[in-house]
Amino acid sequence: MEDEVRDGAGKEDEDAAHKLLPLPSIPSAIIAYAAREFQVTYAPINITETFGLADSPYELDLPDTLQVAFHCGIPPDLRLVRELHTVQFRLLCDAAKKRYLQWRVGDSRKRLTDTIWMELQTQIAAWETAVRSDIGHGDPLHEIALGWAARNIVVLSEELGLMTFQVKGDEYGQAERERRLLWQRIARNAQEEFNAVGYMEVARYN
Repeated sequence: MEDEVRDGAGKEDEDAAHKLLPLPSIPSAIIAYAAREFQVTYAPINITETFGLADSPYELDLPDTLQVAFHCGIPPDLRLVRELHTVQFRLLCDAAKKRYLQWRVGDSRKRLTDTIWMELQTQIAAWETAVRSDIGHGDPLHEIALGWAARNIVVLSEELGLMTFQVKGDEYGQAERERRLLWQRIARNAQEEFNAVGYMEVARYN
């Protein structure tokens, strides 16, 4: 009951008119990158590298120190690869939780959807620029970064779609509570993968 009250309380009439802007088109290459498999770790991690994906303008940033550490072994150190995935995984989940909180208790859902729409456009443009760039093209580290940039985009796109094209009430809020959102499915898959093989890694490094 508390969730129902919070989800509907204090929202202006403008929030019923989200259908103002078409959803940005997501290139098929982004969808393909987002679908790539990855593994996270629940062992302690020593890095905080965000690849430049945490804030606008979302341009890929691969520091030289990270590239040296990544390429010092052939193939790259599996633990470092998982740590890089883990940082991005946590950022994706935290950002999604923040958006849901803003949706529930913020003063304007329309303002939120307008902000997400602009972020999505910016992220798509940044991803396409990174793909066209010769810097790091085909490099495994670059590919990891592109994968997480793509996941951020498809997660945002799904949420914006649910927020703006609601037919049967608060479809976005309902999907979140039922844990059907894409970021929640990504989180479940990561946990299941870890449960299958990752516990051995934690034991190794603890």
